[in-house]
Amino acid sequence: MPPGESDSVLTTDEAIEYLKISRPTFLRYVHEGRIKAIKVGKGWRILESELYRFLKGEEAGVEKRTVKYGPFQIIAIQRRE
Repeated sequence: MPPGESDSVLTTDEAIEYLKISRPTFLRYVHEGRIKAIKVGKGWRILESELYRFLKGEEAGVEKRTVKYGPFQIIAIQRRE
């Protein structure tokens, strides 16, 4: 989901459908911390922007920026607290 759009809260089943992956794979990603999710009852809730971040290949809790410096391209990675 691009920045500036409203952020929806998805259920486990909706997230699995959105990512087109199996339930065991989704749960493994959540437990490994690759996808941030919150446990609610027997299921999980995930922000759509979190799935968008995951699909872009960004790490959870890490901010990645690309900066041009003359003829060079610098990639800056900073951990978010």
